[in-house]
Amino acid sequence: MSPTYYSHTPYPHYSHTHPYYSHTPSPYHSHIPPITATHTLPPLQPHTPSPHYSHTHTFPITFTHTLPITATHLSPLQPHTPLPLQHTPPLSPLQPHTPLPILQPHTLSPLQPHTPLPITATHTLPILQPHTPSPILQPHTLPTPHYNSRWTQYLDRIQRALTYHSPCDSHNETCYYRVLQQDLAPFSSGISRDLMTNILSRKLGTHYQIISHRLYREEECMFPARCSGVEHFLLQLLPHLPDMELVINVRDYPQVPRWMTPAIPIFSFSKTSDYQDILYPAWTFWEGGPAVWPIYPTGLGRWDLMREQLSLAANLWPWDKKIPKGYFRGSRTSPERDPLILLSRESPELVDAEYTKNQAWRSEKDTLGRPPAKEVPLVDHCEFKYVKI
Repeated sequence: MSPTYYSHTPYPHYSHTHPYYSHTPSPYHSHIPPITATHTLPPLQPHTPSPHYSHTHTFPITFTHTLPITATHLSPLQPHTPLPLQHTPPLSPLQPHTPLPILQPHTLSPLQPHTPLPITATHTLPILQPHTPSPILQPHTLPTPHYNSRWTQYLDRIQRALTYHSPCDSHNETCYYRVLQQDLAPFSSGISRDLMTNILSRKLGTHYQIISHRLYREEECMFPARCSGVEHFLLQLLPHLPDMELVINVRDYPQVPRWMTPAIPIFSFSKTSDYQDILYPAWTFWEGGPAVWPIYPTGLGRWDLMREQLSLAANLWPWDKKIPKGYFRGSRTSPERDPLILLSRESPELVDAEYTKNQAWRSEKDTLGRPPAKEVPLVDHCEFKYVKI
């Protein structure tokens, strides 16, 4: 049976332009007609039938695509403006060339015959002679400095103190125990009632009594702030003290000279070996002290705080930066300070000393005929090497 061939009508979906490719010309480009490109596929070649099939289908397909072309509007060409010529400085004219001089060949001098160096004579050292020892040096005696005999006794005391001084052991309070034994030795046999009555009649200090661990004091006190400083420590000791009475001196100077017999028990915060007062800790360790208006209106105050301030001020003024002269500011509590004030007026390069006011100041007569000086805090005394207290 012979094969049968079929005539095929082109597929309807490929006989028109696809809607996604149809283009409606833009009114802005109406002057440019759309261009339709038609792509014609080559005709199919005759197909050789496969032995497995009994017929062959031929599908002629034609594709038609319409593509839009977008026109680009070009601006008209502008007339060309030539660039301005840059100014070029004229070249300097060439200078005539001066030829270099021709080098002359160097003629070497002929070698001279070698002359041998003369032989150096050997130096003979002299034979060492026996050494003669130098004479023994005699000790050098320094000249004795000349001192004014007026100060000899003070210089001798300073030298003896430095020679025989031995530091005490403060861990077991031996620094003060020796002083206590020495000051209390005159009263080892006790204190009579008559002696105590004699002391109270002289008004050499403030009378205190301790009864049943309570503290009593007479109404009068020469320096109330100083008495307050003393009482600060007595109140702390009350639980440990028996019934007693005592007289405490709050003045600046001791009251019992060495020549007084019999010795009387007066407690003072300062003395020398010429006095028999019994030492006690200074009241300035807590409050009281010299009342200096306006810097210390009620006294120096607590010494534990003042000591810290003095330490800070001392660190600011090391020894090599201190002013090398004597310094004093204070009131005229006694005429013993007058020579220092007069020396300052005659030789201010040696000493800067002036009197200030105190509670007893009435006129310039109390400050040696001059107006009183301004008060200076203790921390400012650290600027000087030598300070009179």
